[in-house]
Amino acid sequence: MSTIVQIFDRITATDVPTALAACKRDQAATPRVVAMLEQFLREVQCYYPLAAGANGVDQPLIWTEGLPFGPLDHWPLNLGVDIEALNATVLSTLGHVAADAGLQLFEPQSAALYRLDRQVVYANGTAEPFAERALRAEPPRVQATPGSFAPARVPHSLDVLCGALMERLAPLGFEVHPHPVNSRARFVQRSYGPTVQAFSLHVQPEQDRQYIHCSVGWWLPSVREAWLARLDEIGGRELRSRVKSFIPDHERTLSDFQQIPWHRNPRLGQNELRSAQDLDDYARALAFWAAERAILWQDAPKDMAALGKLLLSVDQLTRVLKDGESGVHSAFCLQEQMALLVLALHCRTPLRDIWVETLRHRQRVTQHVQWKPVSGNDGNALFEGIFQSLVGRPPALGA
Repeated sequence: MSTIVQIFDRITATDVPTALAACKRDQAATPRVVAMLEQFLREVQCYYPLAAGANGVDQPLIWTEGLPFGPLDHWPLNLGVDIEALNATVLSTLGHVAADAGLQLFEPQSAALYRLDRQVVYANGTAEPFAERALRAEPPRVQATPGSFAPARVPHSLDVLCGALMERLAPLGFEVHPHPVNSRARFVQRSYGPTVQAFSLHVQPEQDRQYIHCSVGWWLPSVREAWLARLDEIGGRELRSRVKSFIPDHERTLSDFQQIPWHRNPRLGQNELRSAQDLDDYARALAFWAAERAILWQDAPKDMAALGKLLLSVDQLTRVLKDGESGVHSAFCLQEQMALLVLALHCRTPLRDIWVETLRHRQRVTQHVQWKPVSGNDGNALFEGIFQSLVGRPPALGA
């Protein structure tokens, strides 16, 4: 005997009734959703093979509609599960893999929705975190050829990292771009009109190892121009030339401060590489995390106000508050402070006033250090002048 669980793409379904309504309709899948479903099917087979005979499994515990896997041009994707094998670990594993791919899981039998935020929501409205996923069935390790890893071979490592990311990110519109000034770094990026989201990869070679650094940033030229134009009005255009030396054109306006979840994948917390196998393992883990972040932002709107609501998260606010309390100023750059201020004033989130007061407090406590090379003083008057100007004449940010 078997039961059915459903994998679907509808982030607006946040409770059982809306999930049930979404799964009742057979809907055409866009290329983006097809890529997400394919990622889900590829990854789920690392836990539960979908075909008899795969990895020594006589009979599959989980299968999909159709032969062998059914068409992926519609959703929901229905998975059959052997009812004797169905337990909390199986469901939580499927829920984790679905969330990794930007999808959600609905289990009609017990009316449970496994959401993108990794909370299980039941029909009575109660919710609980996903249980731990099962152990992944890793393929046998292939011993690296002696001498195939050389810490000085930065271009090779960048090729491996970018290749792993593009395997997962190419269907989502990403391309590889060279860093304009740093030969040890590359961007894996996609565009939304003039707005760009980029994973920045940097390889730092040492005598017998390499260190890998990855960050995610947004290039928001209209946001940057908005506060620079008001700086011109208040302090004169000569200040812009000073700012430019501190904010190169290639730097991203705003960082995505979501921490890499090394606690979920210890390999991501070990960015010190000593072998070709280390590099391959790290590249796969990083690509998995990058796809998770990219899928979250796949529908990032061209409307800057809506994009601001997504970027101005509670996590981001907490980070800015903690940074201000600790007195650390080097981790929070001038362009980030001002981009957050412009977005907070423009997008009118429920946290708008909290963001504004947090940034004003942050300016007085620590950010004045970033302003001093530009203005010659603590920058408080300039900050307040730009703030009042943006309030009085909100800029048209466009895309």
